[in-house]
Amino acid sequence: MITRDLLWKGIIEDLFEDFLEFFFPDAVDLFDLEKGYEFLEQELQQLYPESEVSTRYADKLVKVYLKEGGDIWVLIHVEVQGQAVSNFPDRMFTYFYRAVDRYNKKIAAIAILTDDQKGFSPDGYEYQFLDTRLSYSYRKYKLLEHPVEIVRDQENPFAIVLEAAWQALMQNKGKDELLLNHKVSLIRKLLNTGYAKQKVKRIFRFIEHYVHFEKPEFSLKFDDQVKQIRQKMGIEELIRQAMIEDIKVEVREEVIQEVREEVIQEVREEVIQEVREEVIQEVREEVLREKNKIHVKRMLSKGFSIEDVSSILDIPSESVAQWGNEPA
Repeated sequence: MITRDLLWKGIIEDLFEDFLEFFFPDAVDLFDLEKGYEFLEQELQQLYPESEVSTRYADKLVKVYLKEGGDIWVLIHVEVQGQAVSNFPDRMFTYFYRAVDRYNKKIAAIAILTDDQKGFSPDGYEYQFLDTRLSYSYRKYKLLEHPVEIVRDQENPFAIVLEAAWQALMQNKGKDELLLNHKVSLIRKLLNTGYAKQKVKRIFRFIEHYVHFEKPEFSLKFDDQVKQIRQKMGIEELIRQAMIEDIKVEVREEVIQEVREEVIQEVREEVIQEVREEVIQEVREEVLREKNKIHVKRMLSKGFSIEDVSSILDIPSESVAQWGNEPA
């Protein structure tokens, strides 16, 4: 079964630009997304290796470039346990001070809370002992505090993700019929957005796996209704094309790697041939030089002058004189 923390990690990666624009309305002016962004998985594990032994956390650390120059690290934490966690602010602060201490980077922290506890809404960390005080606050988004009406009319694709998570949070036992209607309605809304095929596919997958039914028969009902919607709206072809695009990307990467290896091999063979020819030429010149030295010494020993030897063998007189003085 695909866990919700994995779904959050995946959808944040898939819709990261939409994620930024949802939580930072001025993202277009603030971030230079043309330079791309980088998910810092290794750095995140070094900051909080304790999280490696738990699947409860859906954390992301992303390097994003600023238009004003430099970069900022966006620390994202999604609490998916579905219950209040007393040490949550401590964990947020631990991430922050470790990142600053280790990497000396600007940090923007965002916490998404998906629990159903009304009294749990931490938005900062406070420390006080004697005269020592410390206050750390971060951006918090608690689903329970944002009724679905707030996000329903937003055009940002990430709003549909939050709407799906909100519907799952509001799920009441014994009301699978109502949840089915909400889930199917979300699918219809998604398919009418006109988003890119890949984006539709990824949001569809999030909705499909994130919102659970209590009774198995409602999963079958959902599948049947979605199948009907797909047939009416051509979503089968839409998803098929999205899968084809995924395969194209994989094949393209494989072809690029194969071509790169072929080019490397061709260049290697060319270099080997060039070196071989250079070595052969150097050996030939060395052999000819040694032969000339022998002729020079013989002629000089028979009384020929340096000028005569130079003229007869077509060798510079300086070389004749030098070779004549070399020991036999």
